[in-house]
Amino acid sequence: MLNVTQAAVSQYIRGSRGGTIDLRKDQDIYRIIKRIAQGLVNGDLSRREISILVCEACYLARKKRIICGAIGEKYADIKDLVCFDYDFSRDREEIRKLISNLLSDVQ
Repeated sequence: MLNVTQAAVSQYIRGSRGGTIDLRKDQDIYRIIKRIAQGLVNGDLSRREISILVCEACYLARKKRIICGAIGEKYADIKDLVCFDYDFSRDREEIRKLISNLLSDVQ
């Protein structure tokens, strides 16, 4: 479903890849990750909805400074440039309602 190789999945499971930041430690971010995983397995999320949830998880990780510690401040300008559109549109009522609805049944 994610278009990654079996070798990559094995590395993620073993922790030899993608272990820089453990997002499971943050309850809000982990809730989003669980919803994305459920949506991929059940096929009940659109690509747009998945994209918004990924951006929301990233937004929270940046807001809580979880990412900053891992990637360092030297990448702050790049991060701000890449994420500006989402950060700006996140305040729209439509996006806030969509996020709330998508996460309503995730514990």
